Amino acid sequence: ALEAGTSTATVVRTARSLGFDGYPQLRYALAVQAGAASAAENPLPGVADVAEGDSVGTIVAKLAVFECRQIMASADIVSTTALEATARALAAANRCCLFGIGASGLVAQDLAQKMTRIGLSASVHPEHDSGVMAASLLNEGDVAIAFSHSGETSGSWAPLQQAGDSGAFTAAVTGNPRSTLARRADHVLTTAGHEFGRRPAAVGSRISQLLVVDTLFVRLAQLVPGTAVSLQRTHDAISASRRRAH
Repeated sequence: ALEAGTSTATVVRTARSLGFDGYPQLRYALAVQAGAASAAENPLPGVADVAEGDSVGTIVAKLAVFECRQIMASADIVSTTALEATARALAAANRCCLFGIGASGLVAQDLAQKMTRIGLSASVHPEHDSGVMAASLLNEGDVAIAFSHSGETSGSWAPLQQAGDSGAFTAAVTGNPRSTLARRADHVLTTAGHEFGRRPAAVGSRISQLLVVDTLFVRLAQLVPGTAVSLQRTHDAISASRRRAH
């Protein structure tokens, strides 16, 4: 707005006239387009797909660059306002349900495990029916977070919609801010994570989702009283258990 000599409201209206829900969605689309153009002009390792004859060392180098770029792109587009709101909701939640199918379900499990380390509990539902059932029992003061890169996986958006209908705080972690999942969430945590070629599914999207999970965990550690004590106690308990096992 400053560079164009206009108001921020005009920028928002322009974004909407182009078919986007708002400026963040336009910004994300521009970032994706710029990244694609850069990749076409500068085929660096990590942009080109892994070739059949690549050595293990080359694969490591290509994936390292590829995943670093996904993380940096996600850091640029994810809403810090939505992250803060979600972290505060988690810190004060009575109950928390996490939804995700396949690789997104593994990311949901990672957040649940991290929350357990600081004395918070969360249930993970990697299947449509169990997710909807759990979401129907949530109330105001509870939190539901759904993970889906496409944002069109019914096993993620259906439970989140049910959770919202039940009065819970809802957040979506997705690579598609215009998706069904995003439209059903109170807050959208948009990630990058372009997938292409013959890479295993969810290489880029998973690493981007994990950045969101780690950010939420670190912010929770700041917000929840006694976090340092909880982390030390869980660390000591695991260490003691391993010593007894040997």
